[in-house]
Amino acid sequence: SLLDPKALDLLRMLDRDRPGSFSEFVRMFVHEAPELVKRMEQAHLAGDADELGKAAHYLRSAALAMGATNLVDVCHGLEHLTPADLAG
Repeated sequence: SLLDPKALDLLRMLDRDRPGSFSEFVRMFVHEAPELVKRMEQAHLAGDADELGKAAHYLRSAALAMGATNLVDVCHGLEHLTPADLAG
């Protein structure tokens, strides 16, 4: 499974207090993820490890909430790259 069912269950619990919040979160993730990936690509090309780390951190946080563990792992690695890593 690409998504952790337990994480999705936790998100679905949000609907109990605020109906539609699960769908809203998913729409937000789907809308923001491509822009974050674009920022990460641009930062990588520019050799900007700080900007790459910031975008990767934000995407990692959202991916963690969605239970996208593979994406979490990739973002974690990108988040901790140094300028030397990008130059090499």
